Formats: sequence, C-alpha cells, structure tokens
Amino acid sequence: MHQDIAVDEEAIMETSSNLTKNGMETTVVETSSDALALLLGTIPEGADVYDMTSVTLEEIGFTDELKEGTKFISVRKEINSINDPAERLTMRRRRSVVSYAVGSANAVTRDGKLVFGSYSGSQLAPYAFTADNVVLVIGAQKIVGDLKSAFIRIEEYVVGLEENRVKPLGTHTEVNKTMVIGKEVVKGRLRVILVRERLGF
Repeated sequence: MHQDIAVDEEAIMETSSNLTKNGMETTVVETSSDALALLLGTIPEGADVYDMTSVTLEEIGFTDELKEGTKFISVRKEINSINDPAERLTMRRRRSVVSYAVGSANAVTRDGKLVFGSYSGSQLAPYAFTADNVVLVIGAQKIVGDLKSAFIRIEEYVVGLEENRVKPLGTHTEVNKTMVIGKEVVKGRLRVILVRERLGF
C-alpha cells in the first residue's frame, strides 16, 4: 500500500516551479495557519465561494470560516438550504459556475500536474472550466514522482482513508471519475497554495 513519504525541499521547490510554468501560480507556505491567511486574502470580500468537500480545508479552518463567517457568500450553505433532493441536485449543477471554487488535489506530480479522483465528479467541472477562479490548498506530502504514482496513491491510499471518514456517515466512496490538470490556459485563473505541513490525504 502506498504511504506518504517525507518530501525534501528540492522536490517541493521543483514542483512549485513546474506548477507555475504550467500556468498554475503557486506559493509555498510553512503552516496551515499561513495557508488559511493566504487563502482568505486571495478571495475578495463578497465573492461567491464554493468549497469542495475537503479534509484539507477542514484542517486549516476554512470550512468553518465559510460556514460561520460573513465575508463571503457560501454556495454550499445556499445549496444545503434546499430540502428537495431534485432541486438541490439541480442547484449543485447550476452553481458549478461560480466566482471561486476552493479545494485540494489528491496528488501533484513533480513536473507540475494536479491529479483528482472523485466519487461523483461534482468538483471536477469547476476546477477544469466553469469556476472563474480556482484556489487549491495542497499538503506537500501529496507530491509524487509521476502520473503513475499519483494514481497509485489515490487507489491504494486515499480511497481507504476517505472510506474510513465517510463510513460513519452511512455512505461509502470509490473512484468513479478522475481528472488531470496538466496546464491552465487562462492566466491567473488557478492558484495553488503548497503547504510544507502535512494536510489532508
């Protein structure tokens, strides 16, 4: 089974540089507190923000900030206020067009590619195209050598941890849809905050 391996400084800086070369402006920070401060400072007050389900966002405190704060318009709060399941699903699809989509990735390769695995695919459209802006907070332990290693990490490591997280909630997970972002062609649209501290899985 794949396990997270400590990543050295050379790998972190090489990955950051290659992400930026691939059109994904990347900033390396030390801690979760630094990541939260940078994330909050990146999004303008009053923006509509869709936070994708993410252990990383929970760990840095952004999930609670968005849920309880008033600085931003929480799209997730808006969606969850709808009781009818069919209406809620329709709104989820409509709101994939959003000013800011915020989340994480399951793996990032040293040559600057972001890799995602998903049960439903709900976060993939905003990341790939429909969101005006995307900000991803990624723990440096998710850095891997290549795409093959990225998919091994997702299948053999991430899925098990996610299953343990959601099982008490009465559901389960599996990887039904995957996506690789190799380059971002819209300048300034996608930003990565790469954190030296271990975050998420």
